[in-house]
Amino acid sequence: MASRLMHLYVGKLLAEKLDIKDKNRFLCGVILPDAYLSGNKADYNTHYVHLSNDHKTMDFGRFYAEYKEKILTDELYLGYYFHLVEDCAYRKFIYYTLDLLKLRGNKDFLDKLYADFHSLNSYIYGKMGKFQLSVPEKFEDEEINRLCPFQLSEFIEHMEKDYLDEASSDHYYISPKICEEYFSRCLEACLEEFEVIKADKTPDPWKYCWRNPPVL
Repeated sequence: MASRLMHLYVGKLLAEKLDIKDKNRFLCGVILPDAYLSGNKADYNTHYVHLSNDHKTMDFGRFYAEYKEKILTDELYLGYYFHLVEDCAYRKFIYYTLDLLKLRGNKDFLDKLYADFHSLNSYIYGKMGKFQLSVPEKFEDEEINRLCPFQLSEFIEHMEKDYLDEASSDHYYISPKICEEYFSRCLEACLEEFEVIKADKTPDPWKYCWRNPPVL
């Protein structure tokens, strides 16, 4: 998965590109699939993970089919849709552009990747600037909560700690330069998928799929 601030920054770029009116509601949607901090996340498929034979993807096509009308009219659901596209673009970038699929599932790889995330938080914060998100009014009544008992308020509070992370000059897999390349590719993918749904066509998440398990 992309880091929280990676999601937030791409969301901010999308909000500007698409002239999103309610940016708070949109950005809450962008981070919402990750907004569950307690219990077993495996109990809730908030990312629409879909395994078919030996390949895997985040099935944003199924999410679109289930929430089509809301995605096209409500910033919260459009933001959620983009989160799934972002995670697909991230996996494609990490596993194939950076050729790291062979390390998938390796604990040392994950530890180093998360170390990069924490180091990059300072870099992303410098580009984005801190801004305060707030839980949308009557969020508890949103239909999306049937997917998971989302903990959006707690997640936003927890995410704000990312602004305090210190930068490091050492990077294992993702440097600021590589991060910029990811942002560019991810934004391109999101805008492309937005054009698909705007044209009332069916999204195809399988073009972003990755091999599961990886070939070693």
